[in-house]
Amino acid sequence: MAKNLTKIIEPQDASMVMSLDSEWRTGKTTFVRMWKNMLDSNEYNERFKTVYFNALENDFIKEPLVPLFSEFML
Repeated sequence: MAKNLTKIIEPQDASMVMSLDSEWRTGKTTFVRMWKNMLDSNEYNERFKTVYFNALENDFIKEPLVPLFSEFML
């Protein structure tokens, strides 16, 4: 599934936003982490730059932009 989704987004020139919607505990986080690892691999990493941010892990923070922006600095 990740390779098929990559084939859909690869030819896009403009920035895009995607939404992944499914019931709780159906594997969304696992899929996104595995897809990120695939896109970070040598085969794709020159074409894609990835950032992973888990909002639930940072839900308690008063200023949510701070941890989000810190992910871009890594």
